[in-house]
Order: sequence, then structure tokens, then C-alpha cells
Amino acid sequence: MVDLETEIEMLRRKCINCGKCTAVCPSLKHGGVDPKEIMVSGEGDVTLCLECGNCSAVCRRTDPYRVMRDLRALVMDKHPPDLFFSDGVILPRMQDPIDPAWDGNDVKVLPGCVVQGRLPYLKYTVRKTCSVFGLTSSELENWTCCLRPASFSELGELGRRPYLSRMSASAKGSRLISLCGGCAEEMSRTGTEIDNIIPFVYEHIDKLPALSKPLKVAMEPGCTGERYRKQMKEILTRMGCEIVNKTDGCCGNKTLPMMDERKTECKGADIIVVACPNCQKRYDAYEGGLPVLHLTELISYAAGDSSTLGFHKIRADI
Repeated sequence: MVDLETEIEMLRRKCINCGKCTAVCPSLKHGGVDPKEIMVSGEGDVTLCLECGNCSAVCRRTDPYRVMRDLRALVMDKHPPDLFFSDGVILPRMQDPIDPAWDGNDVKVLPGCVVQGRLPYLKYTVRKTCSVFGLTSSELENWTCCLRPASFSELGELGRRPYLSRMSASAKGSRLISLCGGCAEEMSRTGTEIDNIIPFVYEHIDKLPALSKPLKVAMEPGCTGERYRKQMKEILTRMGCEIVNKTDGCCGNKTLPMMDERKTECKGADIIVVACPNCQKRYDAYEGGLPVLHLTELISYAAGDSSTLGFHKIRADI
């Protein structure tokens, strides 16, 4: 176990009060908490933090995301769930509704808890995407939660490392990618070579299939995919999509005003395309919302395979 209060103070002391984290906090204008105020004064309701990680993505001095996450763990009395110690995940694993048909080891895929627990059909589409690129793929053996959630704060960096190191070793030299940007970011932060799905797809942009008919899409890369926004735009354009939204942002996790904001900016689209399983889960459950496809689903669809579209709550008529 780690002394979280000591870790928090060490990270807070490195803050220079520049305000960059404030500028990128998606929830602040909707009544969220200012990460700079937490770093500088410790004042604010950390339970309002969405744990998006945008604050640390722009900070070059310290790690406000870790401070917010650790404070949430203390204030909300969060601990690793029993399910993690028995099955390595934080959500009960769902059976795959469609066989991913893994076919080799060029690429190892880390699905992540949300995919396996809520959207397991995406494993099929990432295998299909790899096949389109001429690559074989298989599921990473013995993968576990990436330990990004606040529930794991008490483990500390040293406590997390064995889990992440074992997953890295399980790749056995194969290319390692994740369907979840949060998983990729957390593992990369501890030195594991793992790719977010957007740059992985972009690397093979010349092999992307074209859609049989143009689609108007709203592009929502998700918080951990925001740095790859330009790449995702090029991917969708290359496939024959017309991108209708000028802005994008955080789905808000459980914050309805932020989803309402996304609905407004997505107006006029046939579908929403995301690169984050958490976002996909939220959009697909949003009453009166648009159909949503993960980037790998769009690639599979363009390649002539619509097998997973029937698993959505909001069906895409494309």
C-alpha cells in the first residue's frame, strides 16, 4: 500500500500555477472542479472530476490527473473490487456474441474491461481491421485491468507495475494495441509499448477500404484520443466520410449536460464514429441519440462486414 497523502503533496508541490489544466477540463463549465485549484490550494469537490486525464496530457511539470484520482480514492473510499482479485477485471466478463476468429500473432490486442464487459463484439472488428491491413491478430493472454481507475490508487506505482509488466511480457514481442485509449495511456505511462487504435490505423491509411456510399459522420475521438484528432480526421476522409462537426469533446461519463452538448455538435450526421469504448457505451445508451460505431466497426463495415451492427441499442441504417 502507498501513502496517498504523501504522493499527493509531492505532486502538488511541483505545480507552477500555469492554468493549462483548467483550459482543457471538459466538465468545468458544467459545474465541475478546477484541477488547478486542487493543485494549488487543495480546495474543490474532487468527486466532480470525470477522470478524463486531459489535465495531465497538457502538463509538463507534474501529474494533476494522479492527484485528482488519488484524492477521489481517499474522499470516496475507493478500493480495488473483489472481482479484480478473482478475475483481473472491474466488470463481469461477457461472453463474446460473435467469434473474433483470431488468426495469428502479428498483433496482440488488449480489449480492456469496458470492451469485454459491455462491448465484446468489438474484438471481432479489431481482428477484421487487422486482416484488412494484412496482419494476423490474437487476444493478449492473461490480460487484466490496466489499473487506471481511482479504485487502484492505493496500490501506488510500485504495486501497479507487476500487473502491467506481466501484460507487456505476454505480448512476447508482438505489436501490442488496445481498443481503449485509457488502457493504452496508462500502460504507456509505465513504459509499456502499446498503441492507441487511432495511430495504429493511421499507420495503415493506404490500405483502408472505401465506403460504398459516402456517409456524413460526427467524429468523436474521446478524451484520450484527442491528441490524434488530425489523424482520425484523415482516416475518415480517406474512407469517404464527410465530417459534419467542427468541435468534439468529452462524453461526460455520467454527466448529461455534456452529452447534450455532444448531441448539438453532431447534428446532421448519419452516424457518430468514436475511438473510445466508454464513449461508445454512452452514445449508444443516449435516448434520442444517433447511431454510433467504433472506428474498427466502420472499417469492418467498409470492408463489407456488418456483422456487429445488430448488437447496438441504436441501430445504424447505413
